[in-house]
Amino acid sequence: MWDAGEFNDEWSEYEDIKENRKVNRQVKKRKRRAHSIFHSRLDDALDGGYSDDATDVGVGAPAIAAAGTADALGTATATAEAQVDVDTLHEASISDFPVVQPMTEEDWEVPMDKIENYRKALSKERRLHDPLYYYIIDHSSQHGPTTDLVKAVSMPGKDDISEMEHTMRNMVPYLDATVGCDQECRVHYGEQALEPTAVRRNTGSNPTDRARTGYKVDVIVEYQQLNWFPVVACGEISGGLPRCSRSKEWIDTLKLSLELRDIWAMAQKELAVAEARNLTIWGFTLVGRKLRVYTLAAAGELFHLVLVHEASLPSSHRDLVNVQHVYRTMMGFAEKMETMKRILDNLNQKRVAAMGREK
Repeated sequence: MWDAGEFNDEWSEYEDIKENRKVNRQVKKRKRRAHSIFHSRLDDALDGGYSDDATDVGVGAPAIAAAGTADALGTATATAEAQVDVDTLHEASISDFPVVQPMTEEDWEVPMDKIENYRKALSKERRLHDPLYYYIIDHSSQHGPTTDLVKAVSMPGKDDISEMEHTMRNMVPYLDATVGCDQECRVHYGEQALEPTAVRRNTGSNPTDRARTGYKVDVIVEYQQLNWFPVVACGEISGGLPRCSRSKEWIDTLKLSLELRDIWAMAQKELAVAEARNLTIWGFTLVGRKLRVYTLAAAGELFHLVLVHEASLPSSHRDLVNVQHVYRTMMGFAEKMETMKRILDNLNQKRVAAMGREK
């Protein structure tokens, strides 16, 4: 007798395929309907009119016709305006298109990825009035997110690099030409542990139970002519290009202040019998192309972090005048370090002399 059992699985699979096709057709139909309503609302919002397809109370044409008053029209307009994120809008300005190298398909992959990530993060309420949702780039500077995107990709390559590459390409040459020429110092690059911070963290604790390392610092300048190798300066590179976030900028500035404080405290410990409270410690941050020089001093039982100078790194061959400005800034930074070294030498001599008198 013929047994259909061997075909049951195949028939079930066929039924599943049929059902899936039916469901898929229904889903596609709903999507087409939603897409039609969505763009109908967009067209009406842009034209100041209202669509029969827009079925929300107070927005569709039937509701307005039933109301028959200007108040209903005003309510609908207010509803549409409420969906606009005004915090991202700025005053429109005439577009300025600089002469740059044409972007290749590979160059366009970066902004396209940014746009796709931005579109996915958009809430449904904000999609209607956001040009990036329609892949439209607003060059009038009125739409904030688009303006940020244009700035990030207008000069491909050299303005979209990591923190390490930014350090090596744009900061190390100035350091090598100034601080690096000092034969008494050694410059450490790239997330080096800061010894003064490690000393502070491990004071009063058992190192066999837990030993903590110092802060990871991007640039450390170490004076190697004293037996304890004091750190005389340090620097933080806050992200790559185009620039880091505001929160990252602030965190690195606060971190620099703690590093300078620990360097100051380490000097007090090593020069215990000498009066070293008047030491001023120097450091810098690099945020995007903005170089900031800071100094820290102790006064009135408080530490004072002071922004002393700012300079901008050059961004193109038309901006090479800033090379001289940054170079002079770093030369001044090196002179301050030279002064600090001589003060340390003098205090170290006083320390040795005081230790001799105590004996």
